Amino acid sequence: MAKRRMFSAEILSSDRFLDLPFSSQTLYIQLNLNADDDGFFGGKKSLLRLLGLDETAFTPLVDAHFVHEFESGIVVILQWKLHNQIKKDRYTSTIHVEEMAMLDFVPGKGYILKETQNKKPETPAAQQTGAAYETALPLKDGASYTPRQEEMEEFRRLYPAVDVYQQLRNMRGWLLSNP
Repeated sequence: MAKRRMFSAEILSSDRFLDLPFSSQTLYIQLNLNADDDGFFGGKKSLLRLLGLDETAFTPLVDAHFVHEFESGIVVILQWKLHNQIKKDRYTSTIHVEEMAMLDFVPGKGYILKETQNKKPETPAAQQTGAAYETALPLKDGASYTPRQEEMEEFRRLYPAVDVYQQLRNMRGWLLSNP
């Protein structure tokens, strides 16, 4: 018998989720339906092919901190335990124990990477959840472009007196208003 998967209306109806491209929203729901009982999934490429999507549908999910992809290719849904509470008699622990060991669970927030738990954000803008996604610039064809971390560091080096994240959010707002 298939296990029931639940979704948090608070997450799926949030502006942060609804601002994602529709393809990314669909992919997120499918990841939730196919993940193991701890929120891990190892078939990202197969799922993308099955849905007729490419990596551009996955990137906004990472940038907005809905999922994390480990170097091994395993994906974890960061808000998994906010969506699902599986009864002990139906629960099967993940086989991805190495990746699970890299995470902590924070009630009300979800999984966080142990290495980033104690890091202080570089700017006030980085304190906001999904700061990287807020800098995704919508393109004419409906896709989006998110500056890579190296580019962000270069912008901060070139313009030390400028809040680069805020300027990119300003650009995003203008582009959304002027398609």
